[in-house]
Amino acid sequence: MVLAACGPAARPTAASGTVTVKVALDIYALQQYGTVTERAALFAKVLAEFEAANRGVRVQQVPFINTAAIQTAIVAGSAPDVFPDASKYISYIDGQLLLKLDQYIRRDNVRMSAFSPKMVEWLALPFGTFALSRESDANAFAVDLSALDEAGLPYPPSDWTHTEFAQLCGALTRTTNGKKRIGAMFIYGGFGVLSEFRGGFGAHITDTSRTRQTLSTPQGIAAGDWWFNELLLPGIAATGVGAPGATVIQNLDMNFLLHLFTAWGTQRKWVFYPPPVYPQGRSTGMAGNFWGISATTRVAEQAWALLRWLAVEPVWQRFMMKTFLWPPGLNALLSEWVAVVTQVAPALADKQLHWYTDAAAQGWAHVRDAGVLYQGSNALQIDSTWYNEIAGGKVSVSEGFARADDQVDALEQAAPALETARATNKARFPSRGPAVAQVAQGL
Repeated sequence: MVLAACGPAARPTAASGTVTVKVALDIYALQQYGTVTERAALFAKVLAEFEAANRGVRVQQVPFINTAAIQTAIVAGSAPDVFPDASKYISYIDGQLLLKLDQYIRRDNVRMSAFSPKMVEWLALPFGTFALSRESDANAFAVDLSALDEAGLPYPPSDWTHTEFAQLCGALTRTTNGKKRIGAMFIYGGFGVLSEFRGGFGAHITDTSRTRQTLSTPQGIAAGDWWFNELLLPGIAATGVGAPGATVIQNLDMNFLLHLFTAWGTQRKWVFYPPPVYPQGRSTGMAGNFWGISATTRVAEQAWALLRWLAVEPVWQRFMMKTFLWPPGLNALLSEWVAVVTQVAPALADKQLHWYTDAAAQGWAHVRDAGVLYQGSNALQIDSTWYNEIAGGKVSVSEGFARADDQVDALEQAAPALETARATNKARFPSRGPAVAQVAQGL
C-alpha cells in the first residue's frame, strides 16, 4: 500500500535557522479547566523545556477545533504538524492523512513495548504505524458496596467470572417506589460496549487484514449472546452513567474518575474492581487516544522530535498527570498516576485504582472503534443499525451480526478500486495526500 510520506524540507522562519513546529494541544476534553489563555500559558512553560533541548526549533500552539477541521487542514497543507485525536485513527489512514512513523521508530529505537499492548496492536497496521499512544485511558468497574450490604449479599471476589457478574446484576436489579435500580451500567453504548468484553470471549471486530468484519464468528456471537441475552434484554444491565442509587456496578474509564467520585462521594462505601474473568481471560475497553503527524507537514524531522517528546519521554506526560490528572501513555508512569490521583484526592487511596492501570499495562484493555480499514465510518453506521435491531428484539444476535458483517464486507470489497485511486493520486500530488473521497470527485 502506498501512503503519503515526508513532505518538502523544513523552511526556516524569520529568525534565521529557526524552524517552527505547529502543535495542537488544547483538545475539547481539557476545556473544563480554566480558559484557553490560561491553558496555553501552562503548555508554553513545559514546551520551553522541549525548545531548550532542541535548539533551532520553535513550538507554536494552534487550536485543535475538531477531527473534521484537522483532516480538512491536512489536505490543504495548513494543519498542525503534530496533533492529538481520539479513536479516529482509521479515518485518518483512509484519507492518507498521517505521516508514516516506522522509519523514525526504528532509527530512534523507540520501544513499542513501553505502551499498552492493545494500543500498540491497534496502531500497527499491515503496512505500517502512523501514530503513537497519547494516554492509556482504560476502564474498570466501580462497585457500590453499600448496596451489597443493604441487600445482604457478599462482596464478589476480584477473580469474579462473567457468570458471577451476570448473577450479581440480576440479584441487585429492583424497582422500589417506582424507581428502578439496575445491576450494572457500561459507559459506552452501541457496539462500543462490545469492546469491554469481546476479548474475553476471544472475539475480534475484524480479521488481521482489517478488511473483513468478524462479529459473526462463534466467539463474536458468544460475546453478543452474553451481552444481549443475559444482561441487556433481561433489563439487568444498560449503557450510560448512572446517578447515585440508579446502579450498583458502574463501568467507567480513567478520565471519568473524578466524575464518579463527585457523584458517589463518601456517603456510600464503594471500590473499584477489575473486569470479570471471561472464557478467554479478563477484558475491558480503552480509548484510542493517539498523537499523529500531518502527512503534509514541511518539518517532518522536527515534528517527529516533538511527537517523540510528547509520547515517549516523561516530561509532558508527568505535566499532564499533575495538572489535569491525565492518565499517561507510558506503562512505566502508570503507578505515578495512581500516586498523583490519591495525593489530590486522599479518599481514593483505598479504592484500588491499580485495576485501571493493570488493565492498560497487562493488555486486558481493547481499543474501541477498532473497525475495518477502508469503510470505518460507514461500517459503524451499519453496525449501529443492527445493534438496535437486536436490542429491539427484532432479530437474533447471530442473524444481526451476520447481516452486519455481510454489509460491511460488501463495502470493503471496493478496496482494490480505492488502491488504484490512491496510486493515481500519489503521482498527481506527490507531497500531499488528499482523501480518497476527494480523488473520486476529481479534486
